[in-house]
Amino acid sequence: MRSRTMITAAFIVLSLGVVGAARTDAQAGHTAHDCSKAARIVARGHPVKKEDWAWSMLLVCGAQDSEAAHDAWLQQRSVSDTVQLEATYARLWSFRDAGLFDAAASIAADAAATPQSRVYSMMMLLAQLLDDTYPTYDFFISTGPFDVCRQSSVADRTIAVGTPLPSSDRQRARTLAKSLAADESAPAIVRSAGRCLDQALWIDDQVQAAKPIRPPSRQPAAPLGPRRSGSDTTRAGNQS
Repeated sequence: MRSRTMITAAFIVLSLGVVGAARTDAQAGHTAHDCSKAARIVARGHPVKKEDWAWSMLLVCGAQDSEAAHDAWLQQRSVSDTVQLEATYARLWSFRDAGLFDAAASIAADAAATPQSRVYSMMMLLAQLLDDTYPTYDFFISTGPFDVCRQSSVADRTIAVGTPLPSSDRQRARTLAKSLAADESAPAIVRSAGRCLDQALWIDDQVQAAKPIRPPSRQPAAPLGPRRSGSDTTRAGNQS
């Protein structure tokens, strides 16, 4: 009887293990299917409300959607509607990915792209490189040669990583920003965006290079002078 009970228990444990493994495989297959479907939607580069689920899958699928994010941003090259550009930017700005960075750099440098898409591409480059900054269009297009570009700060940003950025991308963005800021043939808003990108990266470089601020060391308190006791004072008074 005891051996039969042990055999039954072992069979139940084995069955649960098989069911659990099958369920895990099914979930993995379901996620892979969702990622593939989401990638096809994202790659079109035209977000609509009913398809927000697909853009949110970037946080789950990661590197699987790298190519989709790259293609989605390239679709913005001929777009001048800032509403559409903002919608796409808002859905991708927290997806840090080498392919997305390449697409943004390509559009920013392309004189045939719309000025608006070039500005948003420089905003995207900055969002790819800094964690606590939210670049905004109004600031990026209104920075004159002697102005300081303002930046919006953000806290608790969740960043999904696709294909990691090469370490050289920071200098690549800085070089591009400098060239666009100095390009007199470029539209004014593109030159302004170049200044913003260059300034933001330069300031961050200074912050990163600065030595940590240390509080001044506490000096030991000076010893108090000798104090006379009451008996000494009385004695001195009696002697006088």
